[in-house]
This record gives sequence, structure tokens and C-alpha cells, in this order.
Amino acid sequence: RDGILGCHCVEDQCAECAEVCDVHASCRLVDGQPACVCDDGWQGDGETCADVDDCDPNPCQNGGTCTDGLDSYTCSYPAGFVGTCQTNIDNCDPNPCQNG
Repeated sequence: RDGILGCHCVEDQCAECAEVCDVHASCRLVDGQPACVCDDGWQGDGETCADVDDCDPNPCQNGGTCTDGLDSYTCSYPAGFVGTCQTNIDNCDPNPCQNG
């Protein structure tokens, strides 16, 4: 029946492993057995989870500096670049030159 595995409620089975799961993991049934599974953006065996390094390899181009976030990253880029540093903006648009 739905929600029941053998004589144990699904919630009861997960209670068995929930106390050993990392703070960034939850107990879930995997192949019918309770197991700790790291949350999105985290990796490990579930009992120990570490933040996934979204900057490895560096997704920023043209000298951009990557800053890792939780399941995300941001690029700091040199003047003249936007996005993940792949697009060079046109520094002459509009014409910044005076007197021709």
C-alpha cells in the first residue's frame, strides 16, 4: 500500500537514518532502503556533505573571476566584458570621443 513498506511506515524508516544525516542532507528511501542524500548544490555520502564548487572549472572567460555560491556562481569581469565574460561590449557605442 502507498506509504507503507512491509510493516514499517516510510516515515518511520527514514527516522532511523535522519539523525546521522548531514545538516545539508535528508533521509530518503533509495531502492527501498533509507539513505542520507545530500541536498541540491551539495555533494557527498549524505552523512557528510560539502558545497559543490560551481567555479571548478572556472566558467568565467577572458580573465573573469568566479565566486562560488550555493548551487550558483557569479563572475566579476574586467571592464569591457559582460555576462560570463564572453561578450566584449563596444566601448565606442555611443561615440565617447569628443571633437571627432
